[in-house]
Amino acid sequence: MTRHFRSTIVSTVFVWLGVSGSAAAQYQYPSVPPPAYNPYYPGGRQSALSGAADLVNAQGNVYVQQEQARIQREKANQAKIDTKRQAFDEAAYEKANTPAFTEQQEKVDAMVLRRVMNSASPWDITSGYALNKIVPYVNSLAAQGGMGPPVPVDPEQLQYA
Repeated sequence: MTRHFRSTIVSTVFVWLGVSGSAAAQYQYPSVPPPAYNPYYPGGRQSALSGAADLVNAQGNVYVQQEQARIQREKANQAKIDTKRQAFDEAAYEKANTPAFTEQQEKVDAMVLRRVMNSASPWDITSGYALNKIVPYVNSLAAQGGMGPPVPVDPEQLQYA
């Protein structure tokens, strides 16, 4: 048995020396298998679950973009309301500061009366237009108790009246 035992030890040592010497030349398998081929990721660095993760990420981005669009739409609606309010305020301001038609006509009538009293044309006088504009003004002054300037009358002329 010793002979058999001795031969076993010697063969084991030779085998061990042979394996250790040739072990460097053998191919070493990686501890993690390479990822599956993915055409969407050149280089194949992504795992099999990255497609699902990208899908979830894209769906989340869609939701975020939809919310941002809703926010922008609401801002646009608020801007429309502000624009309408400003237009309404501007219209109210213009209406409050624009003279009414009767006020404009009073100014026009006053300018016509001044023109007829100061420099009436011959047509204004002969047609009676000047008289028609002056008489209502004089009547309104008389109704208010206003006296005109004194007009000297020749006493001889009064005898013939």
